Amino acid sequence: MDAADYVKGVMKKLLPESTEVEPVLPDLPGIKAFVTDIYGTLIISAAGDISVSQETASTKAMRKVIKALGEDFADANPLELAADYESGIRRYQDVSKRNGTKFPEVEIREVWLDVLRPHSEEAISMRSIEEIALIYECAVNPVWEMTGAIKAAQSIREAGLRMGVISNAQFYTTAVCEGVLGEDLETIGFEENLTVMSYNLREGKPSERLYKSEASRLQNLGISPEQVFYLGNDLIKDVLPAAAVGFRTGLFAGDARSLRLGDATLEEAIDAADVVVTEWKQIPPILGINP
Repeated sequence: MDAADYVKGVMKKLLPESTEVEPVLPDLPGIKAFVTDIYGTLIISAAGDISVSQETASTKAMRKVIKALGEDFADANPLELAADYESGIRRYQDVSKRNGTKFPEVEIREVWLDVLRPHSEEAISMRSIEEIALIYECAVNPVWEMTGAIKAAQSIREAGLRMGVISNAQFYTTAVCEGVLGEDLETIGFEENLTVMSYNLREGKPSERLYKSEASRLQNLGISPEQVFYLGNDLIKDVLPAAAVGFRTGLFAGDARSLRLGDATLEEAIDAADVVVTEWKQIPPILGINP
């Protein structure tokens, strides 16, 4: 199974839902790098975030998993699999917390292997694990391109800015993006060496470790933190830790499903970010780029 083709085949078009937030768009001169979150910012997420962030597993999605696994799993109980999946995630997170990681991230392939192994007499291949993980993710978290994201990203790339990603993500995230955006992240302009995904670090947002990692990579290219513009839809996980490492920040308020303010009021969130963006087409002009 080609992962991107599978995503393209099962996803249906989504449109952003209005937040009724007014944009705040001062110019940001001197920016040399643009970095973005993925779920809820670059792509619409019906769940508002990657599914691993959700507290409960979906039994409906587990039925799709059982069907995909074939005869060996025909008698598997979707409720039990969902419970095993939830407890598996918590178990890995608890171990990481005991080892000192405040915001642990799992490697979802390890979780799925633990969930499925007791139900199979034969070894389960990593390819099968990856296919099952993707099937489940697509079932619980429909996604689509955030309106205008590709065109704006192309304008930013053509203007010569370095482009990166900081995202709570899993191994399948790149394929999910390619499936709904029509091109892989690198082709769009997001550089692999400037892509920080939580599953690789085993630590997730709002940990500043992800942002410090990105800042270090950019500094190696001669770009200081104040020359970086970071865009994300979550005040706590995106804006505040990005600001803490010195990035200029944008709160993406373009979709009601994914706008996250935590306990802050809208006014407090607006004050915390350098800009408030409600559409991707607003980004190039504030960076001094003619789209």
